[in-house]
Amino acid sequence: MFRKEKEDSERFRFHELILQSLVRKKIRGEALSMILEHFEASRPIDEFEVLGEKALPEGFVDIFIKMRHPEGGNLYLVIEVKTGRARPQEVAQLYSYINEFGSDSSS
Repeated sequence: MFRKEKEDSERFRFHELILQSLVRKKIRGEALSMILEHFEASRPIDEFEVLGEKALPEGFVDIFIKMRHPEGGNLYLVIEVKTGRARPQEVAQLYSYINEFGSDSSS
């Protein structure tokens, strides 16, 4: 049987995936240098790669930025894309992603 709730959740997910792709495309452009400058990363932009979803024990990171060839430690940036306001549990999930990478990050 067709249910409206399922239709709405699939439609919402579809829009979120499109938004993730658009954000990832924008970040691969000039936005990445602005992001790295904001976080005071002292590495050139070409040393980083912007990836799509990354699986973690806590869930999936929507956009994952890391160094291409880390030496010693690595620098990470995790981005969650939402089509609406982030709820407290989604913010908590983002913190858990950050903690997951914190032990391997040099910054």
